[in-house]
Amino acid sequence: MINKVTALIVSFYRPEYLEVCLSSIRETYPDINIIVGDNGKGNDGKVEMCKKYNAEYLKLPFDSGICVGRNMIMDKIKTPYVLVGDDDFKYDDRAVVEKMVKFMETNKDYSIIGGRTIQDGTVRNYQGFIDVVEGERSIWTALELDSYQKDNASGLEYKVCDIIFNFFVGRVEDINKVKWDENIKVAYEHSSFFIDMKKVGYKTAFSPEPLVIHKPKIDIKNKEQYSLYKHYRMRRSDKNYFYKKYRLQYCIDMAGRRDTPDKDGFQDIAFCITMFERPENLKRLLFSIAKYYPLANIYIADQSHKFYSKWYRKIYGDLEEAGLKNKPIAYNIGYDAGLSFCRNFLVEKTKSKYVLILEEDFEFTEGTKINNFLKILDKEPKFGMVGGMVLESGIPIGFQHNWKLIGKVLKQIPDGDNYYDDGFLRYKATGSVMNFFLARRELLMTTKWDNRLKIEGEHSDFMLAVNDSDWEIAYTDQVSINHTKVKNDGWKLPDSKPFCYKKMRQRWDFLKILLEKHNLKKIIYIDGYTIKLENGTITKGKNI
Repeated sequence: MINKVTALIVSFYRPEYLEVCLSSIRETYPDINIIVGDNGKGNDGKVEMCKKYNAEYLKLPFDSGICVGRNMIMDKIKTPYVLVGDDDFKYDDRAVVEKMVKFMETNKDYSIIGGRTIQDGTVRNYQGFIDVVEGERSIWTALELDSYQKDNASGLEYKVCDIIFNFFVGRVEDINKVKWDENIKVAYEHSSFFIDMKKVGYKTAFSPEPLVIHKPKIDIKNKEQYSLYKHYRMRRSDKNYFYKKYRLQYCIDMAGRRDTPDKDGFQDIAFCITMFERPENLKRLLFSIAKYYPLANIYIADQSHKFYSKWYRKIYGDLEEAGLKNKPIAYNIGYDAGLSFCRNFLVEKTKSKYVLILEEDFEFTEGTKINNFLKILDKEPKFGMVGGMVLESGIPIGFQHNWKLIGKVLKQIPDGDNYYDDGFLRYKATGSVMNFFLARRELLMTTKWDNRLKIEGEHSDFMLAVNDSDWEIAYTDQVSINHTKVKNDGWKLPDSKPFCYKKMRQRWDFLKILLEKHNLKKIIYIDGYTIKLENGTITKGKNI
């Protein structure tokens, strides 16, 4: 019976979970067919892992999404039934997959039967009905756990419903006629799939007996990759597409919580950019903002050796053609005024409720979900600012940590992984973030950058000032931005000077001001890199 079903698994940046999943399936069901679709970068050893557990490995396009992945795997399945599950499941005898297959064999009017999950020793329920009124609302109602029918062939008790967990056995022929909506990468894919199955008249059954372990206790070795997984997990575009697809004004989930589509409230945000001798970087950033946030209000503090107004006028015209609705405002700050002065200047010049701090070598992507920043600040009044993930070549570079003062030595220390996570928002308190954050105006009016610190040390000094204030700092990995320097950047104009950003970037005199200001001898980073002040001279290096 078990050879009539193929286990379908889409994996993304979680090799440790996948290993447990494959091992448990193969141990519980030695003869089951398994196909793993991997849409991460590289393969994280998954090719060898699949060979080890006699599973077929299918390389998917990077970040193609769970819907594309499942559909591509479905095209390869030759068995009449499919076992749908996630890569963070662990199977044992309680899964009773063979009973679910037997149920499908004898109940031809059903397309799907599924069960429940166990997490941290607690049985979780997500079975119920979906009442969709297109153009208005959708309401999820939990299934009452009583008055079951009994299927004599399989021995399973069951009830008809509209939606169950992503742990089920389905009829391949029926699912292939509906499939998952490939416009959705991950968020809302589950609800969309079951709504579409219901719309074409396919029946779903729930049984309380089949159980699978969700998120078993494992040792996460590659925390950077796991952080990337969590970042990609929630997509603003997925949510908005789901609401648009069914023309919904609001949804009410099984817990009675009301949810609405995200709306762009960016008139309350000043997009503040500091600029110094890197026009090609700035150009790329501006066009990326135009792509994802065409209603953005953008302010630029340009401290280059010369302010090229003609260049800005040309860029403004091109940005308007690209869809940017509001003309950016660029200020001629004066040569080498410094990052601190530029940021303070922009805060004073703008009047918005929030200030988004950006640098010219950033680039917005689909992951730059500024609404998540807003939601966190709205939910948590104690936070004065929230920072996001900065990616270099797809790898997160972090500056989130806490601070510890030992005599005259200031150390960066880990801030832990104590995230708040309700499935929609994920964030934690920290003592510092990168130069990509959204701040309340109230914080920035009382806590400023030190104008003496033009470049080196200005960021740490500002973070220490926030720590000394009444405000707290938050970090979320659900908002990201790319950081990629354009090579050989510089003004390509007749009267422009040679590119000089790099030599102006590294000036250690400002680090001396930082340490003297805080009466410090050393600042020690988490990785052991150290800045040391001795006899009026700054030295830098590992463990000095």
